Amino acid sequence: MSDPTPAPIEPKPIDPTPQGELSPEAKGLLRDLQAQRESNKALKDQLDAIQTANDEAETARLAENEDFKGLLEIANAKVAEYEPEVLESRAYNEAKKTALLEKLGEDADSFKTLDVPALEKVVEKLTKVNLPAEPGQPGATPSGNFGGYETKLELAEAVAKGVPGAREAYDRL
Repeated sequence: MSDPTPAPIEPKPIDPTPQGELSPEAKGLLRDLQAQRESNKALKDQLDAIQTANDEAETARLAENEDFKGLLEIANAKVAEYEPEVLESRAYNEAKKTALLEKLGEDADSFKTLDVPALEKVVEKLTKVNLPAEPGQPGATPSGNFGGYETKLELAEAVAKGVPGAREAYDRL
């Protein structure tokens, strides 16, 4: 004697509504959820303000009582809280700088001292493809466009070194 297996349950069809339109019930629920979300955000903002005020009051109390050990513990807790974010940011910046320097190839040594935003600008300018003014000479650049420098790379290096007049010539490109 074996137990008969129950018949599979078929899903009930849902009353479809045209896409983009919500039923009145769904609109009401959505409105309620949005109101609840706004209320939660306001309460969270209030809680954050209260916690900040409490932290400031505690710090002031410890300073008034000259409890330097307690102040040090608070400062160390803040450092420990933000340390992972600082390390993550540093790792991201190093990875980005390495990737940008790789795009420069053999000229990367000249730009190692630049920070990431300046390096991004240099890479953008150096890797930018200049279309020739005359269609018959692809890749040719009219002489004199580099402010007295032989190549765009030499001009970029002069800008990085802070040579007077190089920045203006570079900006004219």
